This record gives sequence, structure tokens and C-alpha cells, in this order.
Amino acid sequence: MNAMLLNHALRLLAQREHSEQELRRKLAAQFVSAATPADDEGAFTHARRGAKRTAAKPALQFSRSEWPATPEAFATELELVIAHCVQQKWLDDQRYAGMFLRSRSQKGYGPRRIEQELRQRGVPSEAITQALFDSDIDWSALAARVAERRFGSPLPTERLPRSKVIRFMLYRGFYQEDIQSLW
Repeated sequence: MNAMLLNHALRLLAQREHSEQELRRKLAAQFVSAATPADDEGAFTHARRGAKRTAAKPALQFSRSEWPATPEAFATELELVIAHCVQQKWLDDQRYAGMFLRSRSQKGYGPRRIEQELRQRGVPSEAITQALFDSDIDWSALAARVAERRFGSPLPTERLPRSKVIRFMLYRGFYQEDIQSLW
């Protein structure tokens, strides 16, 4: 297993939880897609795709001996690092889904929006379903708090202002039943 990849994975996981797909994407972007020869001593400098190189933010540097020889070798090393992180319970999609659900619901987002964002982050459907099932969030009460914070109390009952409230709540990811229960 490549120590360089493992160290970078641990640095990322120390900052916050990641899904397996997020970690895989970040490691691959950091170490594969932007590899360019850098200096006369034979080291490679790697930076994020599209990032500008500046003296203020040095890129990661490592010797040729630390770098996997082929893209296939890198993919194998990457999968070993991911598997090791999962085995050590440093990386867990179920735990990530639960933490993400709590975080986004505290910001006023509904279950549909949170589910969609988790899918975009590569979390398996089973983990999403289990996180939603295990949560003790009262989505109707959350919808009422979000609507009141945004539109005040009492909520408008006229057709146009009411449709604005409904559109906003749908955008936030709440179910139609929770929105209708506001009135």
C-alpha cells in the first residue's frame, strides 16, 4: 500500500467525513490528472486540475520512487487505500450519510434535496435510505420553521404569495404533504 496516498487520505478524512466516491475522486484528482514534471532533481509536482501554481501555495512534491509506475498501478494502490480506510472504520458511507443529513437539515433543507445531494456525492441508496429511516427529524416541523423564518408568520394565503412559498419549499426539498400542512 502506498504510504503517500494513505497519508493524503488521512489528512482529508481528518478534516471532515467523506463518502468513498468523494475520497476516491479527490485522491485521483490530486495525484493523477495533473501530474507534471517539476524540477531538476527528478521530483514530480502535482496540483489540482486548473489550479494556478503560485509561490504562496506550494504543490505537493514526492520522489519518483513513491509514485506508482502506471495508471493501473495507481488505481490498484488507490483501491487498497480506500479498502484499508473502510476496514479501519475511518471511512463509512453510512456514517457520512447520517452526518450529512443532520448538517443539511439544520440548514433548513428537506429530505428530497438531501437525498439528491447524497446521490451526487456517490453514497449508495441503501445508506441514504437507512440514514433517513434512522433520523429522528420531524420534517413537517422543520418545514414550518423554515417557512416562518423565510416568510414570517402567518404565512400568506393569497394565491400568488402562497405559490411563492410552495416553490421555495419544493426547492428546499420538502415533500408536498409537509408543505400543504403549513396552512
